[in-house]
Amino acid sequence: MIVRMRNQRYEFSKNMTVRQLLDNLQALPESVVVMRNDEILTEDELVKEPDFIEVIPVISGGAWREM
Repeated sequence: MIVRMRNQRYEFSKNMTVRQLLDNLQALPESVVVMRNDEILTEDELVKEPDFIEVIPVISGGAWREM
């Protein structure tokens, strides 16, 4: 499968769960969203060939308020 994360491309040949994939990428599950075909995946879902997976960093911050 092909995985894209932070403008990097990775290839994996074996099936694995999203959690295993994140472990391989050394990514914290709470800091990313994993998507396949515009669908958000959970940590226990299986990813495999010929999947194209995107690992997207989560950005958080404070709310803007008008004073």
